[in-house]
Amino acid sequence: MRLVHPSGEFWNGIVAGKSVRASWTKKGKESRSTTPFKTTAAAKTGFAGLVKKLSAMGYRPEIPAGVLEALGANPRDESSLTVLADALQSTSDPRGELAALVLARKEEAVARFLETRGEQLFGAALQDVESDHLVDLSWTPGFLFAVTVDSEAGEPTSQVELVRRLVRAPVASLLREVTLFPGDEPW
Repeated sequence: MRLVHPSGEFWNGIVAGKSVRASWTKKGKESRSTTPFKTTAAAKTGFAGLVKKLSAMGYRPEIPAGVLEALGANPRDESSLTVLADALQSTSDPRGELAALVLARKEEAVARFLETRGEQLFGAALQDVESDHLVDLSWTPGFLFAVTVDSEAGEPTSQVELVRRLVRAPVASLLREVTLFPGDEPW
């Protein structure tokens, strides 16, 4: 697996039997290491811990060339979404697991997943989903594709603020359609 940092540094790692082999750059200098473990299971656990630690430091999976461009042209392209989902799952990003569930057409599992991991996916916009300010959510695997903003539901909140919170949500990075719904007339 290859992870990249916004600074341009990278980390490459693989479980090889009972060891973890890694190479990385730091301040432009490349280094390599092999870390032995007592069992293959321990090596896999150690590898997962490294990936989690690096993810917390801002490293993200390297997305194969062309995938993001393909999604920009067609955000519902399932083959590109599958590649992206695999990359996200490799770093325990909840959008990767959500994508896998959506691609497998497991609607009940998607609903349960959203209930348990909603805060990680929606951030501050979760309150707007729970209060029915954001309704009619339409999904592309792993990401929100379309939503209706209904500021008439519940407490008064400006549509601008609702949209502002939504576009900051990790799950909204491929959002393409927003319908504003004031009262009974959609516009």
